[in-house]
Amino acid sequence: MDGLDRRPDWKVGVKKNNENQTLIKKQWICNLVEVVIKKLEIEKIKIAREKDEEVARVVEKIKKAVVKVLRGDK
Repeated sequence: MDGLDRRPDWKVGVKKNNENQTLIKKQWICNLVEVVIKKLEIEKIKIAREKDEEVARVVEKIKKAVVKVLRGDK
């Protein structure tokens, strides 16, 4: 057995559990969730802006084409 194999306080035959151990704090998870939500909101805003710009380009093309009436089948 090597000294790197096990922690020095580990003993054979003694059951250890991690019931009282906190590996990730709740506030870390909350902060991570907030970051993810903000990133999703930013992505939605970017997509909406792109659509707005596309609509604006189409409207400008329609104005330049001097279209008087738009119909669903034409």
